[in-house]
Order: sequence, then C-alpha cells, then structure tokens
Amino acid sequence: MNVEHVSSILDIGGDYIERNIGELAGPGMPRREPRSNQWLIPIMCQCEFGSLIVGEIRIDDSGAVRSAATADEVIRRLSQMCRKLKAPDPADDQLAVSPRSKSFIRRKSSSVKA
Repeated sequence: MNVEHVSSILDIGGDYIERNIGELAGPGMPRREPRSNQWLIPIMCQCEFGSLIVGEIRIDDSGAVRSAATADEVIRRLSQMCRKLKAPDPADDQLAVSPRSKSFIRRKSSSVKA
C-alpha cells in the first residue's frame, strides 16, 4: 500500500461526496478494512463543535464505490447529532449555505441554479 494509492482513493471519495452529497461535506482519512478488502472513507461535516462523521463510503481496490451514504441519510444523521449536541442544526436553520445549492447539503430533488 503506497501513498499514491491512498491519495487516489481519497480523491475518488472526495469527488463522490462533491457530486452526490454536496460541497459542504468532505472526506475524512481513509482506512483499509482487511476483512472486506475495501477502503472506508468517513463523510465529514462541520458544525460549531467541530467536524462530525455523518456517513461513510466503501471503495474497493479498483476504485469502484461499493456503498455510500445518501444525501438524505447524511442530512438525517447531521440533524440527529446537532440535536444531541444541542447545536443549531445547519440543515434546518440555513446557517451554512452552499452558493450552488442554497442548502447545507445538496439534495438531488432540489437543484437550484446559482
């Protein structure tokens, strides 16, 4: 396992997040799961308490995405975590607004052109 391979896995995860989740979410540090021979990349979102893990992406060695949290799952988990931490919910309160999507995390059904 070399640095270039880990970097390419991270790039694949980041591209997937940007296209399918939104630009205000990002990839965390990938880790290898030896049992399944897959890479796990956490999906991270920012809140006032710091970065929260709100989902994950599984990528095989060839770079194919095997499974990933949907935007709706990420929004639901972020909202639950913010309530638990008693933090303002960026998904509801529009505290973090994406210039392209006008929402915290892009939902496929509500694309707004900037």
